[in-house]
Amino acid sequence: MDQMNIFVNTMYRSAFSKHEQMKSMLTRIVEDYQKQSNNTNIRHINTWQSKDNFQTNNAFKHLSESTEIKDFCKDIFKQYDIKQGQSIAITRASVQCVMPGGCLTKTKNTNSFYTGMYFVTSEPESGGLVIDNPVSEYYFNNIPVENKNALNSWQTYLPMPEGEIYFIPGYFDLSTTPNLSKEPLSIITFDFEIIKK
Repeated sequence: MDQMNIFVNTMYRSAFSKHEQMKSMLTRIVEDYQKQSNNTNIRHINTWQSKDNFQTNNAFKHLSESTEIKDFCKDIFKQYDIKQGQSIAITRASVQCVMPGGCLTKTKNTNSFYTGMYFVTSEPESGGLVIDNPVSEYYFNNIPVENKNALNSWQTYLPMPEGEIYFIPGYFDLSTTPNLSKEPLSIITFDFEIIKK
């Protein structure tokens, strides 16, 4: 009997090499965005969120034109054999600030091929990222196991280390555990799409 893998759930992680150089500038910009733009948060708990236009800010170029983003795009091109005349582009970006006691509730970026999450400021107690498996929870609840692990659990819990970037497939449901630190957790979220050149 042959075993065939039907679904491939691949995410990527990279440390942003210029994080220490960029942290103070990005922290200042996040504070400016909070003062100048309305909170578009309609689903998260105790969280401020900007409009989806942060990709137009000149400071975002430091991230979007970084080696880490370029390397990710090259890997995706090879892995998915993207057609000639198509390209990968960041079409939306926003800033999210999770206040102490707050969290990001479960959401799915359905208009995103991959979603990038860059943790600008994050304390060890800022919580963790929760990724739901697209398979129904019912399936995993019926697996007779004593110890849950990454292979037999409905959810995967990941730390959110400051200065790291996660690249997550857009069809995953994402949320965070509550921010138990005394400082806000600042995240820049950006969506990749396959577009025509």
